[in-house]
Amino acid sequence: MISKDLRRYLYAVIIFTFFSATTVAFCSDNIEDAVKMLKSKDPKERAKAAYTLGVHPDPRAVEPLIGALKDENTNVRMMAIGALDLLRDSYATEPLIKILKDKSAVVRSKAAWVLGRQKDPRALEPLIEALNDTHPVVRRNVAMALGELQDARAVRPLIVKLKEPDPDIRKYATFSLMILQDKRSIKPLIKMLDDSEPMVRNYAAQALGRMKAAGAVNPLIDLFDDSNSSVRVNAAKAIVNIKTKNICGLLKKSFMEGND
Repeated sequence: MISKDLRRYLYAVIIFTFFSATTVAFCSDNIEDAVKMLKSKDPKERAKAAYTLGVHPDPRAVEPLIGALKDENTNVRMMAIGALDLLRDSYATEPLIKILKDKSAVVRSKAAWVLGRQKDPRALEPLIEALNDTHPVVRRNVAMALGELQDARAVRPLIVKLKEPDPDIRKYATFSLMILQDKRSIKPLIKMLDDSEPMVRNYAAQALGRMKAAGAVNPLIDLFDDSNSSVRVNAAKAIVNIKTKNICGLLKKSFMEGND
């Protein structure tokens, strides 16, 4: 059964995709008409207007779109967030941060994703706070967004999320730690090599390889027997990146033990 929030999200995605693939007379460079349409009584028209303001970049569109973040209709707010993402104006950062408290989980999730793409350091603390959002979909995008900001202050909060029951949250937290490449994450990432989710093991192996974590060699060798081929390949690549002095001896020992 599809949840109400997910249904709204999918509807917004469909609308956005439809208008991006279709040439409509309304989708012109007439910014003033689009701004006026944002006040229409019809939410579909307001959503269409928000889309238009995004695909026809103009500084005049930023303020009206920020106002649309308060629209009563979830789809309109989603479209406004997407449009502000396309406009990439730093003036929208603070309003987008406020949307992290929106009543709709899909809106909060979309805002987190956009804030990550904007890479504005002002979003760091609000996003760290949003890691504890009540909805897993929001926490997933927040975990991913924190990696995009590339700020070491996100490392410890992301390490905590490696213990999340939701495999997607663990996956995105591991991915972000791979981007951040902070030595504090080495031991926690070694533990993630035993995670039940293949993509978590994949990202953990890649992260340890990038950080040249010598202490991860033996656990990485153990992944040569992993059921997932991609995990096996990335474990091997990670070991090559680490370049431990006694790597040949370790590999020989591993293969000999495997043949016993």
